[in-house]
Amino acid sequence: MDDTITQRPPVADGTDSVLAAVETGLKILEEEREVFLAGRYEKIEKLTERKRSIITELDAAIPRTPRSDIVIEAISLLIEQSRRNEQIIVAARQGLSYARRRIASIHATERGDVAYAEDGTKIRNAEEGTNRSKSA
Repeated sequence: MDDTITQRPPVADGTDSVLAAVETGLKILEEEREVFLAGRYEKIEKLTERKRSIITELDAAIPRTPRSDIVIEAISLLIEQSRRNEQIIVAARQGLSYARRRIASIHATERGDVAYAEDGTKIRNAEEGTNRSKSA
């Protein structure tokens, strides 16, 4: 968040609560981004708990806060950073899904559940492989 949001005089209308929650939320989102990019998935649960807490704070503060430019700017920035992280999370989930499928395929091959014919096609059992002939 830029300095104009954090370097302003206090306001008693709920704006300060919203801005403080947004600032904390932005820090959490940056930490979340770093966690996903580094593959440190063991930290996700605590980050999720912290995000829920910030959402609860915002849910309580926003209804009593005037929609000033600074509040709209802060909330917009929070949404933007959240969407950025969502893209990273989707990519991480796809990567993990691919890795799981690949590991399962390797295990299946090791167990003999799947093999490959001379022509490189996947076969499920030995009879299937012996009945294939190479074609040009």
